[in-house]
Amino acid sequence: MMKIKISLVIFLFFSIFFAGGTDAAASLPDSVVKSWTKPKAKNTANVTLGPNGFKGISTYQEYELVNSKGKTLYTYKSPYINSSVIHKDGSVYLIEESGKVGSKKTYIVSLDIKGKQKWRKEIYTGTLKLTLLDEGSLFLNGNDGKNWSVMNIDTKSGKTIWSSKINGYAYYSPSGHVIFENTERRNLIYKDNKLVREIKRPEDYYILRASFSKEGKLAVIFQAHGKVLDAKIFVYDANGNELFSKQIINPYQTGQILFNEKEQLLITYKDTRNAALTLEWYDSNKMTEKSVIPKATSSAIGFGIENLIISIDNNKNMYYLNLTAPVSVNKYNKSGKLIGKTMIPKNYTWERAPDPDNFKYGLFFVEFKNNYYNKDYHVYSYK
Repeated sequence: MMKIKISLVIFLFFSIFFAGGTDAAASLPDSVVKSWTKPKAKNTANVTLGPNGFKGISTYQEYELVNSKGKTLYTYKSPYINSSVIHKDGSVYLIEESGKVGSKKTYIVSLDIKGKQKWRKEIYTGTLKLTLLDEGSLFLNGNDGKNWSVMNIDTKSGKTIWSSKINGYAYYSPSGHVIFENTERRNLIYKDNKLVREIKRPEDYYILRASFSKEGKLAVIFQAHGKVLDAKIFVYDANGNELFSKQIINPYQTGQILFNEKEQLLITYKDTRNAALTLEWYDSNKMTEKSVIPKATSSAIGFGIENLIISIDNNKNMYYLNLTAPVSVNKYNKSGKLIGKTMIPKNYTWERAPDPDNFKYGLFFVEFKNNYYNKDYHVYSYK
């Protein structure tokens, strides 16, 4: 699942101090393992993780593309680099800014694996974010100071295929699907750069979350306006046919909806009276398993910006990112039993706010050395 807020990605830097002593779960196997380190990364402003082990390292004025073996393929110089995304073939798409305040211009720049510019497209200046799907579709999300919008861009030419004004959110899938609510309150689904269907939302509800499976199955949480404890979940097949629906109301609060590669769906929701977490697993339109995890074990799994399930595998194991000190990645089985745990070493901090774009290719942490501009980067991959 990829959920993208159409707002500026807020970068959070946590000052985390780890307590001494050993953890009770220290004997558990690692849930993630260190897969890449970038030592002495002076003046680095951002690191982008991509498929096939690609990493993009930016210092605002320079962009360095590194392959899976740690080799630098090229360095691209720019007046100012805002952000980037990387395709599996090594193509890179940058948001680049130039000029002074009041006359600033903003562009999307396309580079091939050797750093050669393929095209350059001028866009509006504002709050911007690029999203590149696994199958190759490129989207620009942002606000020009007046309206939120999503734009589908042709990766070969840089031309705009379609664009739409939206109500703040868009959700993407590896299959190339994207769903959003436009300003006419229509919930539209695009695939392969064209509109394929529209789903009808319940009256007085709005899309809170949406998740696509790899093959295009869709789960949507509709939240009642002004009512946190009133949500409806609808699940559709790849053709848009409704498989089933479920309402979650007081005293329960809806949590997350996630698919694994087997097309199995996990729905979580919390009992607001005792913080117990319910896990429901579905195959197609049938619930196959259900577990209730008490507060002492569940903590805040699936809720809040600092604690959430970031991935589920084909054995229904859940990877849980805990950003409250000490930072850890916990691996739970389908019944909520802790079966793996990785404690992130002392002085490592989470580099940015949780964003599903980062979770696909691993987890990214930074170790500060002497100051903000002198640090080591570390990437952990799932195990």
